[in-house]
Amino acid sequence: NQAPSGGKVYVLPGNYVESVVVTKPVKIYSDFERLGATTAIGQTKITSQNGDFSIAMRMDSTGAVQKFTKQNMHISGFTIQGKNASNDMGAIDICPAPSFDWNNVNKQKGEVLISNIDFTNNTTQANNASAFASRGNEVHTYFDNIKVRNSNIGVDPRGVLYFWQTKGGTF
Repeated sequence: NQAPSGGKVYVLPGNYVESVVVTKPVKIYSDFERLGATTAIGQTKITSQNGDFSIAMRMDSTGAVQKFTKQNMHISGFTIQGKNASNDMGAIDICPAPSFDWNNVNKQKGEVLISNIDFTNNTTQANNASAFASRGNEVHTYFDNIKVRNSNIGVDPRGVLYFWQTKGGTF
């Protein structure tokens, strides 16, 4: 909450057991971005604390429309793991509210850049995404240098990367 809109948050190497909720455009970087340390992706892990997600992008409490750009909403240099709940969320999840609500559709707009990410050991039982989900928004997600490993989806064919009522993604 301390970073200003458009600011940078640097995360040092370690295993962080958290479920981070981001309510404003910020850059979240490991030492991969800060120092060019190629080992940082494997050494900076965000493990879902609640099993639902590791990082979720949500609207703030005012319900105002959020506008992202690749320059101010960028996540880079992490291992993202531990999503194991049976819900619509991905380990990285972009949705206006935790539970889908038609009243909030398309209140998130713009672009998000997700790069240098290793999605590892994210699973779901049914009807859901495991590694990444973008739902009910007008956000186009750009992916660069991502890996998806040891992630599965149970019985539903939605996949490890899931887009619904959104602008889609570029790989």
